[in-house]
Amino acid sequence: MAFDPRNARIAYAADGGSGFLFRSIDGGATWTELDGFKDLLSPTSAVGELYTTVEAGRAVVYAGTRFDGVLRSVDEGVTWARLDAGLAGDARRIRDLVTYDGDLYAGTHNGVYRLPAGTVGWGKGTT
Repeated sequence: MAFDPRNARIAYAADGGSGFLFRSIDGGATWTELDGFKDLLSPTSAVGELYTTVEAGRAVVYAGTRFDGVLRSVDEGVTWARLDAGLAGDARRIRDLVTYDGDLYAGTHNGVYRLPAGTVGWGKGTT
């Protein structure tokens, strides 16, 4: 589960097992499935990690998946971009996501990967 850092009434929750992703715009009173999100995942994948942050003044949500790398949305989950260039095999199994100094880091089943700000390809480690 993750909350929009600019508007805490917007929250995201993943089921962790079937690939469904839900959004609330009223502080969790009601939830709506994000249409089409599950179709972005392979049949055995799901979201294991949700992470929200602010980039260039806008809220961004990242979904770390069990087998499909990372997905990113800049429009409250309406559309998603796949961020998996440079992730292969067990590196596509995301365990944690965090930003530091503008870069996105992913803890994976194959170690730590870094996505430098403004790029679309992951690299192993912190350099």
